[in-house]
Amino acid sequence: MEDAWWLVDGKRERRKGGMAAACFEEAQNFIGRHVEKPFLCVVSPPEAEMSEVDGMVGDLWNHVSGLGLGRSTLLVVTALTATASAGVEKEGKKEGEYGGGRRGRRGEAWQGGHLVPCLWRWPDGVRAGTREGALASVMELAPTVAEAAGWKWQGGGSLAKLLRGGASEGPRPFLVVEAQDVPVPQRWRRTALLMPGWALVNGEALYDLRRDPGQRAAVSERWPERVKEMNGLYDRWWRETGGIETKPVRLRCGGAEAVTVSAADWYSRGERLEWPEDIERGRPGEGAWLVEVEEAGVMLVTLRRRPAGVAGGIADETVPAVTARLRAGTVDEVMAIPANAESVTFKVKLPAGAGSVQGWWQGKDGRSWGAGFAEIRREPPPPPVPAPAVPATGPVPAVPPPSVPVPAEGVGGGN
Repeated sequence: MEDAWWLVDGKRERRKGGMAAACFEEAQNFIGRHVEKPFLCVVSPPEAEMSEVDGMVGDLWNHVSGLGLGRSTLLVVTALTATASAGVEKEGKKEGEYGGGRRGRRGEAWQGGHLVPCLWRWPDGVRAGTREGALASVMELAPTVAEAAGWKWQGGGSLAKLLRGGASEGPRPFLVVEAQDVPVPQRWRRTALLMPGWALVNGEALYDLRRDPGQRAAVSERWPERVKEMNGLYDRWWRETGGIETKPVRLRCGGAEAVTVSAADWYSRGERLEWPEDIERGRPGEGAWLVEVEEAGVMLVTLRRRPAGVAGGIADETVPAVTARLRAGTVDEVMAIPANAESVTFKVKLPAGAGSVQGWWQGKDGRSWGAGFAEIRREPPPPPVPAPAVPATGPVPAVPPPSVPVPAEGVGGGN
């Protein structure tokens, strides 16, 4: 197992035992430092064998119990995404990751594309062995944890009452799950609308999940009224969320705060959104950041190949770049990349309103790579000019009035 590298205060540290082990070790250290007060600890280990993670979760719980917090601590184990290759067939045989018999994989609208396990352990709050089939998503985690800790949460969505057995259904009558993966969302693109026991995929295929959890046969023709009802719910949801079918999302900038963007925010007319990690490693790709400038003025646009704080120059064997290019509004400028530079900064004047910003690295041979990270901030105002110094003066001495001769009485001009 390879050792793990951590970024701590901008410096790389080596940890033995792999990244997953390092994550759980750090979690135990964190919990040990917060025994005396409520804490929230989120552990998100990178790719690792399930059996390995299972053992680490057990070790973490034993650590919590050993600190005397076993009954009062809520432990939630879930997954970030569904499997990436479940159900893939090759030469007539299924290969890939385990998908629990569900159809589809990550990025698709069937259950195999978005259904993930969610295990709760809370001795003081959840009865052991409880199985609950209510609709829920990761959006319910925050309000549930808040209520369990005794905090007030505005907006509802908590599953705490359901977990304690005080409710018969979850907080959501229906749930919309999307895997759009395009810059501008489209109606019913890779989308499922879920109701308890039902799933409508891409607006057409209806599945009875109680009888057909693997979604092998659609029952749309047998249940036309259900299809109509669920399409109506989707239409309402689409309107309430803004109906952004033809409106690309723009990033607000030019205000008091700096805005940090990455390749994941690129607007591309293709079918694929970029992974910043791929662009950082030198995979060819490019795209523009669509912006909404709050107030016209001079902006400083800093282009980076890696996130701020991560060491490493722009140019190397993978990206043999010699110049950086920035296009922003009517500005199109090229700047030489200094040796070992981690970033380059352009100064541009942008008008208020909608616009775009795009950056590239360019090589001598004409190749180019998209700049995957950037920071857009308003140029700070110049420091105030100090007032001219006034020499100090002491008290002004009194000056006697001038002596004016007064003519003697009876002397002088007469009539």
